[in-house]
Amino acid sequence: MSGPFEVGKQYRNHKGAYTVLQLNGDNMLLRYADGSTAKESVTFQARI
Repeated sequence: MSGPFEVGKQYRNHKGAYTVLQLNGDNMLLRYADGSTAKESVTFQARI
């Protein structure tokens, strides 16, 4: 099953550009352009 996000690809949200580092079920680890990381919900990010 393919979701809306892929590891290694870049996307944007209200905080700016980010790269998906990991996908695990409905959770994903992101790295923003400023170098910070965050764990976010795939479902939530798909709505943004």
